[in-house]
Parts: sequence; C-alpha cells; structure tokens
Amino acid sequence: MAFLSSTPLHAATDKGRADYWLKSFKEIREGELRQRTAEVFKRVLAAADRRKGVEPRVHVIDYGGLPWAQSLEDGSIILTKRAVEFCIKDRDKESGDARLAFVLSHELAHQLNADFWPYRFEASTKNNPEFSGVREFNRSPAAIKGMELEADQYGIIYAALAGFRTDVIVSKDVNFFKEWFRATERPPSTSNHEDISLNQRVLVVTARLNEASSRIEFFHAGVIAYHIGWYRESIALFNEFLKYYPGREVYHNIGTAHLKLALKNYRESRGMDSMPFYLSIEDDPSTRADAIEVTRDDENRPSREFRDNIEKSIDYLRKASESDPYYVMSKINLGAAYILDARYYNALSELEDAGKLGSTDRKIVNNTAVAHFMIGEGLKDDVFKKKAYKDFEKAAKGECARIFSINLSIAARRLGKTEENMTAEADEELEGFIIPENTIDERIGGTFKGDGYRSIGGITVGRNQKLDLYEDMKNRVIVLVRNGVVKIAYRKVAGLNVNTEKRRCYESEVLVSKGKGAGMDTTRNTIFFYQK
Repeated sequence: MAFLSSTPLHAATDKGRADYWLKSFKEIREGELRQRTAEVFKRVLAAADRRKGVEPRVHVIDYGGLPWAQSLEDGSIILTKRAVEFCIKDRDKESGDARLAFVLSHELAHQLNADFWPYRFEASTKNNPEFSGVREFNRSPAAIKGMELEADQYGIIYAALAGFRTDVIVSKDVNFFKEWFRATERPPSTSNHEDISLNQRVLVVTARLNEASSRIEFFHAGVIAYHIGWYRESIALFNEFLKYYPGREVYHNIGTAHLKLALKNYRESRGMDSMPFYLSIEDDPSTRADAIEVTRDDENRPSREFRDNIEKSIDYLRKASESDPYYVMSKINLGAAYILDARYYNALSELEDAGKLGSTDRKIVNNTAVAHFMIGEGLKDDVFKKKAYKDFEKAAKGECARIFSINLSIAARRLGKTEENMTAEADEELEGFIIPENTIDERIGGTFKGDGYRSIGGITVGRNQKLDLYEDMKNRVIVLVRNGVVKIAYRKVAGLNVNTEKRRCYESEVLVSKGKGAGMDTTRNTIFFYQK
C-alpha cells in the first residue's frame, strides 16, 4: 500500500513485488539519502511489530512518479528519492529523521496488517467481468482510507517507540499530511473532500498519541507496585499500559515481574539453598512514554505457579528483546530467567549476545558466573565453579562491587575458600530521608473521596480486586485506589537529589520504610506513601 494514497494503485501483479521496481528504476545505494534512510529504518524496525515470515527491508529508488512510498508483500518498502528529500531537506537532523521515521513506520504498519489485498484482488479479477462491481469497491477511496487511518495509528506509535519526535508530524501548527499531499503536485481538488480526509488523519494520530500519554500513570504506578513487592498488581498495571503503548520497556517489566514471582516460587518450593546466588534482575523505571501458596511435597518438581510465571517471564522478555535487539537490559534478565529454569546454556548464549553489544555491564559478568557455577554444581565439576569464581571476583571489583561481593562470598564457601574481605550487603537505612511537607496526599488507608480528582482508569486484578488510578488536578498527586481504599499516593518532586551512583549500578533503587509506609526512588525524583 502507498502512503497517503488518495487514488488506488492499478497495478499489474509484478508491481506488487520489489523486483519490478528495482529492475525498472535505479536504486540509490550510496550517499547521505541512503545512509539516513538506513539508519532511521533500523531504529523503527527495532521498535515495530513484525509479521511472521517476513523480513522487512527498505529500498530508495530514483523514480519521479507516484506513489512516493509503498509497502510490498515480499517485505520490501519502496521510497523514492523525492520522498526522502521531502522529509529531510532544509530540516535539522532531528526533525528530518522524525519525518522520515513516520513514513517508514506507516509502511511497516501496512506490512504488519498485510494490507496487500488491493494488489492481490486486482490481479486475480482483472480478466473476470463478473467481478467488475467488486473491483470498483476495491479501488474506492473509502476502502483505502480505512487501511491508511489504521497504518497512521500504528505508525505514530512505532515512531515514538523508536525515540523520534512526533510533534513534527502533528502539532498546533504542523500538518505533515497536508505538506506531503501538496508536495506530490496532485491536481487541485474541486471540493473540500481531500482537506476533510487529511484533517481526519491528523485527528486520528493526535488522538492516538493523547491516548497513550493519558495512560502513562499506569506505567509509573506499575513501577512503584513492583518495588514494594506487589508483583501481581504491577503486572496488571503494565498490561493496561501495554494496550496503548506496546513499548519494549513495558514487555520487559511484565517479564521481570513474572520473573520475580517465579524466583519466589522456586525458593519457596525448593529452599533458598537451591538458588543461593544473587541474580541481576532489573525493572526499567522509565518509558519513552502476593503471596503464593506452594506445595512442598516434591522438591524436584516445579510448582504450577513457578512454571506459569517462568514461561510468561521468558515470553515477555523475549518480546522486549526482539522489539529492540540492542536492549541489553532485557537480555540480562532473560539470561536470569533461563538460569532459574535450569536452561544454563540458553542463559549463557543470551548473556554472550548482551556482551557482544559492547556492554561492559558487570551484571552480565555476574549472571554468567551464576550460570557456570550452577552447571558445575550439576556436573559435580569444579572446573566450571572455579571459572565462575573468577568471574565473581571480576564483578566484585570496582564500581557497584558491594552487591556482587555477596555471590563471591557464597562461591568461596562452596569451594572451601577462606572468606577474606567479603562483606554481606548492609541493610539500607532511611536516616536523613525527609519527605517534603505537603507534597503527598496522606490519606493512605482511608476511603477514597473523589472531590478534585479526575479518573485515569481502572483495572481488575484476580477475581475481586479492583485498582483505580486518579489524579489530583490541583497538586498533581496520583493515587492508586484498591477496592475503594487509597493504597498508594505518589508525586514527582523537583529538588530531590537523585543518587547518580546508584543509577549507574542499578536502573532504579527504591528505599522503603516499612514502619512509615513511605518510599522514594533514589535514582529519580519520585516519592510515595503506601499501605499494604
């Protein structure tokens, strides 16, 4: 399908495949246009959903006709030289790349939705007069319009997920659709039908962005719920946000929360000694946008809860990693999930891939050491365990060494080494942690009263637990209400000094005072109160 197609493509069968275009017109393989297109395409491809069995690729051709951009059934996206120039010429790099990203994302959306039936239908019915009436419907603007509007919605989200600005597509004074339409030098319309159609596209894209933005607090609340151990609630909150913004970090956090539940299941059913090591597991606290009863009758048989959570964890972490192949954090967590599932060689493969991305993250070294040590335990082979010990030593040196020294100590004990200069992680205290006055609604634990609040939305967790999010319009405080009772209230507060050292060591760290029911994220300017 063609971007901004106001007239159908009356194409022969071969025009629906890349070979026709590449044999008929010169492909641009070098220069700035090609390089910029390839760089932008790589980013949006990592953020976009994929259609099974199709590997998308982009070609820029020197073709002066229409359409300027089209998506073909064989996975090819064809852009003309004029289309790329229109997007980036006389624009700063950030704006030009964003415009190009939206066009490419729009065409990738056609790939996902398999919007190729106009080509197929045209070819299969062109010699059959009985299909002439249906063929005319296939060519009608109304039939094309629906596909274009849907591709716009997916396209703007893909571009946003890839980190490109969306205000250069639609904003108060910007209408990219009208600019594109006029630049293609089409004959002037005798009515305002085309303007109405273009304005509709702006409204659809704007509404889609607003929809995702208005639900962002489900993500933030999910992060807080995760850090105070409400993993089931955090999964439900992240899943709600996923409906509006299918970002890599959302998949990652759902998988990570399931991984935490699986680790809890594992240790409860088999004992702490079954997995004594600290596994590097992290949530992603930012977005580009309870207790489990376990049967202990057989320590070698994983519980049903464990199997359910570990399988979901691996599935979501895979999705996060596949949506962005350069997302190191998900590869680290996926390695941890494989370790917990006793798939140590799968874990090593995933962690090796993370290392190949150029990351020197000590969490990769730590999890690799855990995998090697567990292999050695299973094989009764000290060679693997000694290799792991050396990696534990490497992880425990330098920045962020404190947390990794725990594993070094455990490995030393199991290998019969003396423990020198090995200290367990000290408990964090909240001394000096003072929450600014009048920054948080302190009616935690009380019945929610909705005066002055607007509803963000609600979800159901399990059979009888209802979670609702509200925003105090005056003070910008967000409250999470469970079954009518305020359970969490939080606010981002300017002036708090985030701990940059902790940010380097951990993506986020939340300090929680169990007595006071208050917490703060030491890597971000966020404070909250809660009641379990």
